[in-house]
Amino acid sequence: MKNTLLTTMTLGIGLTAMSNAALVHRYSFDTDVSDSIGAADGALLGTATVSGGALQLDGAGYAALDSNSIAISGFSEVTMEAWWSHDSQANWGRVFDFGDTNGSGMGRNYLFYSPVGDPGGDAAQYAAISDADPGFNNEDFINLPGKLANGAYHMALTFNNATDTMTLFIDGVQVGQNTAATINLSDVSDAHAYLGEASYPGDNNLSGSIDEFRIYNTALSAQEVAASFAAGADVVPEPSSSALLGLGALALILRRRK
Repeated sequence: MKNTLLTTMTLGIGLTAMSNAALVHRYSFDTDVSDSIGAADGALLGTATVSGGALQLDGAGYAALDSNSIAISGFSEVTMEAWWSHDSQANWGRVFDFGDTNGSGMGRNYLFYSPVGDPGGDAAQYAAISDADPGFNNEDFINLPGKLANGAYHMALTFNNATDTMTLFIDGVQVGQNTAATINLSDVSDAHAYLGEASYPGDNNLSGSIDEFRIYNTALSAQEVAASFAAGADVVPEPSSSALLGLGALALILRRRK
């Protein structure tokens, strides 16, 4: 009985640590565009600034992350998570856009999320992955009617190559899903990784702010996304703390069973 209990508790501790370790890049914008976990630091471009614990975007500037260090093309699963606000309904402003731009000024091989999209068309809120040049020639996407009103939000976009599934969550709730997303993350270019800027230079930049941006190397579950939203931008689960709590519980149980 003791051996069975020990095995079960150890497995649970290991799974908890594995889940928490899925966070591979974190940008909190305390003073700059530093990555506190993966060391894929970014740079401010144009009129973008960092103040008040947020990346401040006025519709002209943006942040460029270290795309080669992130290497999104090497992922088989991913979750992009952000706490952000926007104060403009300008078409196609991006929270994030990872990909490339061809010589004709068109985006290609990208993964992005836009909270507004085209207000005059049928792509009011849009997340897409593309393996084409130009990218619009072949996309897997989530296209939601009804643009997001100006304000502050939490977003998580998950992608899983194994299940061909991409899922979009807003404020901890699933709002859209594509279960036939056959384009792989390996098709996304590592040429650039933007916050507030697009692979299509003609699209508008985001006007607003980003308080926190995270990248996980797994597709978080609905429960994990909801828990992260509820915890807030300043709280990240610590694997070491979880493991220590589990080991403490295990020791207490075994001591009582002697």
